[in-house]
Amino acid sequence: MSDEMAEVIHLFKDEPQLTAQQKMYSYWEGMFRRRGLTLTDPTTAESVRVAIAVMSHILEGACATNMINEGQRDELRAVMHVGLSAVDELQNLP
Repeated sequence: MSDEMAEVIHLFKDEPQLTAQQKMYSYWEGMFRRRGLTLTDPTTAESVRVAIAVMSHILEGACATNMINEGQRDELRAVMHVGLSAVDELQNLP
């Protein structure tokens, strides 16, 4: 296991009282690790940023065509932005 991955695991595993934000970051990282990827990898992180940007446009279109309302759009956007903050946080590991 790389030193970088050991650091990621340490961030989320050894803390008895994880914050909600840390739990969400751990969840996002776990989704990628199960597929052999990590958000600490710059290429993977950039792919997530692009995907979230695309999803943001999809949400705008869904709202504009009344498939969802603004509140629903905003809730979904907030969840996606947690993913962006997870990517940013994991890219800045010491």
